[in-house]
Amino acid sequence: MIRLRWGTGAALSALMGAAFFTVAAQIVGLALGPEPPSAGELAPPFQGQTLAGETVSSDDLGQEVVLLDFWATWCPPCVAAMPHLQALHARYESQGLRILGVNQEPGQPARVRRFLKTRGIEFPSLVDESGAIAARYGVHTFPTTYLVGRDGRVITSYRGVPQFGRLEQQIQDALQTDP
Repeated sequence: MIRLRWGTGAALSALMGAAFFTVAAQIVGLALGPEPPSAGELAPPFQGQTLAGETVSSDDLGQEVVLLDFWATWCPPCVAAMPHLQALHARYESQGLRILGVNQEPGQPARVRRFLKTRGIEFPSLVDESGAIAARYGVHTFPTTYLVGRDGRVITSYRGVPQFGRLEQQIQDALQTDP
């Protein structure tokens, strides 16, 4: 039988209380954060740097159809989705589809570059250093994917790995739509 002294019990209680309040504060922060944009709403503006150091802004994208994929190398579903996204990039880039990864690993550009290179991923990825882009899009789980039309409005979003057959059809429809 383990016997705890009063001081040990009080310390454990204090640690458990602190953990509870830390988690509760995060939950409240998520609940009070921006609501994710819904289909038909204007996509939130963003700006970020690619791993190559180029600045990309939503204003730069003109009337392209844009697919934003929020991801991380430590996320198995994100990794599983990458070859499908690369195939979409290869198939539709020349028709006006712009795929942008939005990586969620601040301070890890070398690791992320290696990851993309070894997997043959050619579409650009922004590094969301401060988490500001994810916050504007209400992203709390990975992967999360947004498809934005030529008019700057959200067409659809996916939490988790997209249904790629459905997503491809939505891309084709968006590419045929005039701005």
